[in-house]
Amino acid sequence: MPMSAGEERSLPRREQIALRIRHGIRMAKLRVALDGARGRETPPAVVQLSQLPLPLLPSAVEERSPASREKTALRIRHGIRMAKLRVTLDGVLGRETPPAVVQLSQLRLPPLPSPLEALRSPEGRLRKDPESRRETALYLRRSIRAVRLRVVLDEELGRPTPEAVKQLSRLKLPRLE
Repeated sequence: MPMSAGEERSLPRREQIALRIRHGIRMAKLRVALDGARGRETPPAVVQLSQLPLPLLPSAVEERSPASREKTALRIRHGIRMAKLRVTLDGVLGRETPPAVVQLSQLRLPPLPSPLEALRSPEGRLRKDPESRRETALYLRRSIRAVRLRVVLDEELGRPTPEAVKQLSRLKLPRLE
C-alpha cells in the first residue's frame, strides 16, 4: 500500500530515499511487463532499472529483536497453514488450487525463536531481574507439563517414549517467585 506524502515525511531521510528507489524499480518492472504484453519496445534505461535488486529498508536491517523475529515467523507460519487449509478444502470441494498456493503449502514452517532469547541482555548475558526469572520459570513449567502429557498419551496409545522425555517429565516444577 503506497504511503501518503505526510506519512513519508515523518520517516527518517534514509528510509524515504530507500522507499523512493524501491518504488522506481517496481514501476520499471511493471512497465517492462506491460510493454512486453503489448508488444512495445521498452527504453534500455527502464529495462536496466527494472533489473536492479530492491534495496532493503533501513528499519528492516536495524530491526533484529527477538520480538520482531517472532512476529515475522508467526506471520509466515500463518500463511503456510492457511495455504495448507486452502489446498485441503479445494480438494474436498473439487476445485483447482492456484500453483502459488500449492507451492506455499509445501514449505516447511519456520521455527519460532526460543522465549529464553528475550531473557538475554544486549551483551548476551542472562538477565537476573525477578521478572526474567519468573518468565524462565513459566517457560520451564510449560515445557515440563507438555512432556508429562506426552508421556501419558504415549502410554495410553502404546507408543514408545524416548528416555530423555521420561527424564524431563520427572523434573520438579520450578517455583514462581
